[in-house]
Amino acid sequence: MADTIATAYVTIEPTFEGVSKKLEAGLGDESDKAGRSAGSKFGSGFASVLGAGTKIAAGAVAAGATAAAGIAKGAMESFAQFEQLAGGAELLFGTASDSVMKNAESAFQRVQMSTNDYLQTANSFATGLKESLGGDSQAAADLADAIIVAQADVVAATGNSAENVANAFAGIMKNNFTMLDNLQLGIKPTKEGMQEVIDKMNELNGTKYEMGNLADMQSAIVDYIDYVGMAGYAQNEASDTIEGSLATMKASWENLLTGLGDKNADLSSLIDNLVTSSETVATNMLPVLEQA
Repeated sequence: MADTIATAYVTIEPTFEGVSKKLEAGLGDESDKAGRSAGSKFGSGFASVLGAGTKIAAGAVAAGATAAAGIAKGAMESFAQFEQLAGGAELLFGTASDSVMKNAESAFQRVQMSTNDYLQTANSFATGLKESLGGDSQAAADLADAIIVAQADVVAATGNSAENVANAFAGIMKNNFTMLDNLQLGIKPTKEGMQEVIDKMNELNGTKYEMGNLADMQSAIVDYIDYVGMAGYAQNEASDTIEGSLATMKASWENLLTGLGDKNADLSSLIDNLVTSSETVATNMLPVLEQA
């Protein structure tokens, strides 16, 4: 487009300069100075407009090319990460990997996480949970999802950072309880504090969680988060709050980037998810902007 406009500019500018000179030559009478001036201004003015148009068009093309290159780069990187994580889920969860993928695809709405972020987190729990559950891959996949949802609920309810909350759950996988206070649930950051949670949940729910079993300890924390009334906070925030809806929209965008690199992706659904999440953001923001 820029080349076309530039060519037109080179062709038309001399033409209007010529018209201007002819107007001046044809209006030889001094009384027609105004006419000569108008002709001159018309030619030079039009040429200036064309020149500005050339610069704007060239800038737009350059900006568009830069944006397209950025999106292409982002899509390639995002899809490359997805390939690795999806392969890891298939290896780690085996027959339950389809269930993990399904949960990952809906994570943008349930826990404001992209598919890639969900897979990365779920994969990090896979081995420890499977061993603690006697090799039951499906049970491990279900518990990994419950942990991720519980993490998101705590973040949504307390305003704590996702990193701090994730570190608390990750610490349990290493029998390290010093970061349990990151959850801001009043749990003592000690082995004794973890035992108190287990005892409490066994008493209330009739479960038989055991200290030292990674799956049991994670399940006890998940149950405790439900017990204190935080379950469901993340999903509610996705639709009702500015921060939650923005996080959902961000995850939707990241999923679309991944899809742009995946020949098997359902781009229509990914675009619909982004549009819908954007509309939710607008709905949540407008009353605040009006009030401000």
